[in-house]
Amino acid sequence: MIYLNLVADSQLFYSNMVGSVDSVEYDKFWFDKLKPDLPQNVKLHYKEKSVDGEYCRVIQSSESLYDIVVVDGRDRVNCIKQSIGMLKAGGVVLLDDSQRERYIDGINYARSEGFRTLDFEGLKSTGLTLDRTTILYRDNNCLGL
Repeated sequence: MIYLNLVADSQLFYSNMVGSVDSVEYDKFWFDKLKPDLPQNVKLHYKEKSVDGEYCRVIQSSESLYDIVVVDGRDRVNCIKQSIGMLKAGGVVLLDDSQRERYIDGINYARSEGFRTLDFEGLKSTGLTLDRTTILYRDNNCLGL
């Protein structure tokens, strides 16, 4: 099971790869556009954009624990903090654009909770600068790291 804190239509991409997807969207236009055409294995939540508010806490309302949490939307530091307790024992967090200085508090929080980091750097198709994605993981994780 995967939880997504993403922008736009990444729910469709991930829904073809996993059994179920929970996702939160802050943009009402995108929520209304995507919701009717989502596959059965995608549950899309709408919460207004906020800092340390309901948006980052949507994951806490789940009755499930997650194998993977992808953080690529808004309020990323608080989304990381809220997601740690919602991971299965072998669960991991993928943080996109982790080169941004404003996300270091989230990475440091995960480290204080026993997570290690694995960074991937490269060019995105939409940019000309190096970007980084960081996997936050513990021993015996679902990715075999």
